[in-house]
Amino acid sequence: MATPAQRTNTWILNEWYDQAVAGTTGGYNAPSQLWVWGSGDKGYSAQNSQVQYSSPIQIPGEWARMKPYHDSSVVAAIKKDSTLWVWGRNYEGALGLNQSYTGGSNPVNSKSSPTQIPSVGGFNTWNVVATGKDECVAIKSDNTLHGWGRNQAGGLGLNSEGTSGRRSRPTQISSETTWSDVTGGDFAFMALKSDNTMWVWGENENPVCLGLNDRDDRSSPTQLPGSWASMNKGFRYANAAIKTDGTLWMWGYNTDGVMGQNAPEPSGRSSPTQIPGTTWSKVDVGDSQAAGIKTDGSLWTWGKNENGNLGLNGTSNQHKSSPTQVGTGTDWYDVAMSSIHTIASKTDGSVWVWGMNNQGNLGLNQPQPTIVKTPVQVGALDSWTTVNIGGEANASFAFLQQ
Repeated sequence: MATPAQRTNTWILNEWYDQAVAGTTGGYNAPSQLWVWGSGDKGYSAQNSQVQYSSPIQIPGEWARMKPYHDSSVVAAIKKDSTLWVWGRNYEGALGLNQSYTGGSNPVNSKSSPTQIPSVGGFNTWNVVATGKDECVAIKSDNTLHGWGRNQAGGLGLNSEGTSGRRSRPTQISSETTWSDVTGGDFAFMALKSDNTMWVWGENENPVCLGLNDRDDRSSPTQLPGSWASMNKGFRYANAAIKTDGTLWMWGYNTDGVMGQNAPEPSGRSSPTQIPGTTWSKVDVGDSQAAGIKTDGSLWTWGKNENGNLGLNGTSNQHKSSPTQVGTGTDWYDVAMSSIHTIASKTDGSVWVWGMNNQGNLGLNQPQPTIVKTPVQVGALDSWTTVNIGGEANASFAFLQQ
């Protein structure tokens, strides 16, 4: 298998947008298989059951991309034909299927297998979808932004808050037609436009997760100054984004040093603060821990090391308040982190995991709880590309290139 850097007309999502702007995509040749392992609770494994899988199992269909929030109650993904599909809990209408819903642990009309989002405004093709806690935001093929679900603290960006703004089907956010990417977290979202501006909205109370240097919620998109290339919305504690110059910035609450400033004390950052270096290419945030990949292919982790999810062979009290390299390898391609485990892929197409094996979420055929403190390979397949974590941190997803 050719490494990701050698593939023709195959990019991760942000790379695809860059090439599309330049007019050089020649078509988006996305991965076609989506695999899952871990908890089947609430239907997260998309197997029409609630069975737990401790090794990878394929989700039927041809799939292209997804951007799940690791602590979300809903999973959403886009197929190769650009149709949008959802599964999981229908709490507060988070599935977007315009069906009735109730609260509680088992809301009505929840789905244990992928279900298609109906046509919206005559469009049935989508570019990006991101999940939040009990919310989803997606970008259609006409570059408009749409949200649905709970709307706590204005998390849907519809200039309203609470139950009055709750939506059980996709509803357009603003009249802009230049949206290019979006990521979600706990009742807040971050989005990019084609001009590399970043916009944030939703809950902004302690720990000041919007990065706007105040504690006020935002119920509509508000610009965060700078020229940005990619971003990742973490749990309530930390957020990260990479500027177009390759610098990495974080903001939020500094639990266990997750701000990466070599300051372990819980001091927050209410606006973006730079982590040293100008060669960052990817970043992902868990709860109070983070992981990043540099342009040389090296992998770095920092923050809380509970359950060994920093991959540094350390104990739960060996937190890192600045980025620390995982091993010596320079062949890492993608990384996803939750509060309890981490999953990453390499340029040779292999997938590696570490941290807490809760309900089989490490994919190592170990259904019982175990802790893995250094990267361990999942299976023998060598054509994996991007990796993700969803289903309330207990389900892992990986795309397989075909």
